[in-house]
Amino acid sequence: MKHLRLLLSAVLCLGAGHALAAPEGALYKPVFPPGSGMARVFNAGAPVAAGQARFGDRALGALGSGELSVYQPVVAGKRAVSCGRKTYTLAIRESAFQTVVCGGRHEGLVVVDPTPVHINKTFIILYNLRDAAPARLAAAGGKLTVIDAVAPQKTGSREINPVRVELSIYEGATPVFRLGEVPLAPEKIYSLFVVEEGGETRAWLRESQLNAEI
Repeated sequence: MKHLRLLLSAVLCLGAGHALAAPEGALYKPVFPPGSGMARVFNAGAPVAAGQARFGDRALGALGSGELSVYQPVVAGKRAVSCGRKTYTLAIRESAFQTVVCGGRHEGLVVVDPTPVHINKTFIILYNLRDAAPARLAAAGGKLTVIDAVAPQKTGSREINPVRVELSIYEGATPVFRLGEVPLAPEKIYSLFVVEEGGETRAWLRESQLNAEI
């Protein structure tokens, strides 16, 4: 265990970049379509059929429970987002990445997403979509914090070196959800969504993607 903790301590490194980086230092493309931002949908509720999730007239495809759409370019300003039978009004920010929550206890919540700095790192964003308790991402049986406690309906993020590691969600020192062993690849961005259903914590780790046509 000591050797594991030393190894993880060596590969984890703090990342403070929450702004778009220069072209050589960004995992996402740093150039947005003129007057546009990037937006996506996370489905925290029941499955949504193809054609029922849309940004205006742009269909996002079917979204199962816990699934995440790709980022789409959306013209800045107030825009309609449809998800199942619900329609939300999303204020798109120019030159920003945003996530809108579909379904669940916090449906319609809009989050401005942090972005990474270093192209050779792995970037993890934790979205705490629970009501009350902070959520902490940790390894090594909770002894090594990857992302410090994130308040409800907030995000936290960190850049780390690529690694295969066992991760869990904690409330303080108490584990509430085990993600298991996760291979975290270089030059990738992972979004970790933590929700509460029936008093139990659930979490989904999804790789973030851009629309390939951008």
